[in-house]
Amino acid sequence: MQKMSEPDNLIFVYGTLLLKSGLPVIDFFHKNSSFVEDATFPGKLFEIDGYPGAVFSPESLTIVHGKVYRMLDSTRVLAELDAYEETGPQFPKPNEYVRKQLVLQTTSGAKLNCWVYLYNWPVEDLYQISSGNYLDFRNWKE
Repeated sequence: MQKMSEPDNLIFVYGTLLLKSGLPVIDFFHKNSSFVEDATFPGKLFEIDGYPGAVFSPESLTIVHGKVYRMLDSTRVLAELDAYEETGPQFPKPNEYVRKQLVLQTTSGAKLNCWVYLYNWPVEDLYQISSGNYLDFRNWKE
């Protein structure tokens, strides 16, 4: 049986953190983390308002695509990303995103335990990105 990774320094990103937008938090993230591997988890991906939101759903027939990164200093990186995603006690409840640990399937077949920011508000009126791939969706939309 394959040993599962520890989640402390791994994070799965699927949206704006993958874009080359020039935002300071995105530059900070990429300077303080390194790409590990592409991965997926069962769930649904939605277009919110120019950015995506993923919902974990273990029984889903669709998957969310993204990339796993290893954070150099997870405490510092997660603090910056929590502020960017507006999650935590200093933000109004319910937070739009919550940070959770999920077991992801990588393209090489490994299972990695990673931090993921999941969308936490109602999705009934949102457009579902059926491919589960936000970068492909953005390229198609532009």
